[in-house]
Amino acid sequence: MQKKWVYKFFREEARRMINEKHKTAAYKIIPSQGGNRYSFFCELSGMLVCTTGTYYADDFEAGLSAAWEAEGKKNFNLCHLCGRWVDSIVYNPDILMCVNCAPLEEGAKYCKHCGAKAKNGDIICFVCGKKLLYGGADESDEI
Repeated sequence: MQKKWVYKFFREEARRMINEKHKTAAYKIIPSQGGNRYSFFCELSGMLVCTTGTYYADDFEAGLSAAWEAEGKKNFNLCHLCGRWVDSIVYNPDILMCVNCAPLEEGAKYCKHCGAKAKNGDIICFVCGKKLLYGGADESDEI
């Protein structure tokens, strides 16, 4: 019983530390009239997930935070193991982790690199040519 509590405590503490340092997904600032717009990207695939409207704030952090909370965050899932903000196509909702931390057991439905829809039984993405890493394979495996 004590062991489970200690494990849970450290796992929760690790999540808290990740979230403090890693408050938003990867982003790009787009200067515009009257403020900034923000493009947010999946941290696993690099895909553009959303671009916000214009936000003005007195300092950079406030503008970024406002854009993330109002528009960006609802388009992402936070991996509870590695702390990455990822798109739903590279997220395993059953265990709250990205597919890099917890590969799906069934065949790939989407390429985690480019987001293209995979055909049943594919091992390599027909769009970008990269391996579909579901089922526990790692990037160094030969095909």
